[in-house]
Amino acid sequence: MSKDEFFELLRESAKPPNLDKLVEDGTLIKSGAWYIVVKYNKIPQHVWKHVVEMKQTKRKDSTVEVKLKIRDSSKQASAIWKKVTNSVK
Repeated sequence: MSKDEFFELLRESAKPPNLDKLVEDGTLIKSGAWYIVVKYNKIPQHVWKHVVEMKQTKRKDSTVEVKLKIRDSSKQASAIWKKVTNSVK
């Protein structure tokens, strides 16, 4: 992994995903602490980095419902990102 790739991964992990926008546009449905996936292909790549748990449930009509538990951001990544960006200034 290059230095630039590392910093990009760190930045993505420190940035909270905009889950409200994904709910608003119908990509996800909020269900308690979980999000039900409606449009799998519309979930941005950086959001997948915040998924901490995933489960699938088979429904009566033979469809599979996918639920995600998503954290706002990585506290460790946020702390490191602050240190890195402050030391560069």
